[in-house]
Amino acid sequence: MIRNMDAAMPWLESALDSATAESVLRDAVSLEGVVAASLTVQSVRLMRRKPGRRAVLEYVVEAEVQGTRERFALVGKIRAKGLDNETVRVVSDLRAAGFHDASPDRISVPEIAGIVPGWRMWLSRKAEGRSASECLRQHDAQQLASRIPAVTRKLHRSGVSSPRQHSLNEELAVLDSALAKAIEIRPDLISRIEEVGSGCHAVASSLPSASPGPIHRDFYADQVIVSGDRLYVIDLDLFSCGDPELDIGNFVAHVTEQALRVDGYRRSMDAVRRAIYDSAVATGASREAILAYELLSLARHIWISVRIPERRHLTEAVLAECERRLARSALEVEI
Repeated sequence: MIRNMDAAMPWLESALDSATAESVLRDAVSLEGVVAASLTVQSVRLMRRKPGRRAVLEYVVEAEVQGTRERFALVGKIRAKGLDNETVRVVSDLRAAGFHDASPDRISVPEIAGIVPGWRMWLSRKAEGRSASECLRQHDAQQLASRIPAVTRKLHRSGVSSPRQHSLNEELAVLDSALAKAIEIRPDLISRIEEVGSGCHAVASSLPSASPGPIHRDFYADQVIVSGDRLYVIDLDLFSCGDPELDIGNFVAHVTEQALRVDGYRRSMDAVRRAIYDSAVATGASREAILAYELLSLARHIWISVRIPERRHLTEAVLAECERRLARSALEVEI
């Protein structure tokens, strides 16, 4: 057992202990067809942790499922300040609204597996497959890319409510905060970063007001798991009510950043980017709004590149890409 791992989450030690977790999960897990009393924990893995705030664990378990012994994985999400009941409610409502495992459109969210109040943790069944980040680099990636707008469109039309509001002004406030932090670390780039910030505000001011609807709010390729021909949407912790085009813009910005980070060439994933735009616009999405949100998200990556040591070599490349788009007028960039 790991000792003194996190003072804000002292129960994390118990959650990472296989024997303790097995006893707790037998009481907590509730999955259709699974006999919880037969559950055994094969392994526990700490997937992510933000000290003092949250942790994500993976439990590989075995249990009796409809008369046979099966192995599968559960994802446990812990939040130090309290159980995230809102995300549990959102996921449950989305499942009821058509995001279940047998949905005809093959777009789902993972099933809620249980709640452990004492650990401030909720569990979901892990979606098995590969992240879209990996799949979008394959030679036939355009077919997958063309399905991405259907995911956001289904979210936007789900009718699932959220008390969280995320307007364009709030998106700009997030960007301003990110750029200010980037300047603190890279004061040598202050004039260029401030110019990009001003340009982003100018582009945003040209957008017409949009009718808000349900959005993921942190939608990018790592949040989509490709499981055969089914797509699973994960990490809905920031689910909000906002501009429907924000999710697509954020997704394609991450595609551009991935091209810069992996290939060192901004256009290496243009076919993927184009397939997403074509599919989105064909179903009524605003090209201008997507381009604007793509720019805002890409500008935010200036701070992300500064914050993550392994990406600091990208800072000036991302900055230059934002400058290039603003020089051309961000809403006229080639797709």
